[in-house]
Amino acid sequence: MEIENVTVDEEVIDISVREIVRNRDDHKCQNLICDNRDYPLIVHHIKFKKNGGEDKPRNLVTICELCHKRFNMGKKNLVFGLTDNIPPHIRGHTFRIIIPVEIDWKQVRRDSRVKRKLHRSDWHLRVGWKEMIVLLNWLFEATPIIQQHNLNTPAAQMLPCMQEQEKLQYHHD
Repeated sequence: MEIENVTVDEEVIDISVREIVRNRDDHKCQNLICDNRDYPLIVHHIKFKKNGGEDKPRNLVTICELCHKRFNMGKKNLVFGLTDNIPPHIRGHTFRIIIPVEIDWKQVRRDSRVKRKLHRSDWHLRVGWKEMIVLLNWLFEATPIIQQHNLNTPAAQMLPCMQEQEKLQYHHD
């Protein structure tokens, strides 16, 4: 019995269940990508207790403390082989914890404010009267196309009024 390898995380697991799991796993880290054979062993829950995982051999596997620590930090995967000592439902599977990224919304807001200030000059484009007349002429040349398609949009309904205003404007000149 290896009492010296018991860690604080394992104290909630019954000693007999822990020993059954360690014996089943030949007192070795079952992570295939583990290269740290000198670290103390720990019995790891496949389905975490906070998610309803139980302290049964089917839900437990032996890994070293370094693999356990790196796995819980999201830095290392747990890869299990196809050997008979691994519970059948995890044989050949890879487990990984994805740690959500915390977004600093205040920083995002500050950054977007800076970008808006940098591009503020783009908001106030000055268009001369000559350019405006070219744009309006282009718009009114598109009027037959809009009328041909018989669009009932507010812009299409405003075009006849705008054309009447244009005629009146040219009359006054």
